[in-house]
Amino acid sequence: MTVPDLEAITAEFLPVCGPCDLGVPAKCVCSQRDHRPVMLQLVREIERLRAVVAEPYPNP
Repeated sequence: MTVPDLEAITAEFLPVCGPCDLGVPAKCVCSQRDHRPVMLQLVREIERLRAVVAEPYPNP
């Protein structure tokens, strides 16, 4: 599994959009791409990291 590129995800899906976020009359800049595959990738990475954290720490 590849680690999600959080900077790319943030740049694409989390910019402030004037009309959608602020009610400003302007052109929408929201991503038109389906966000569900990205969300699934992030959820799977969180689940993987939780499993890593839950593993017992080996005693030296």
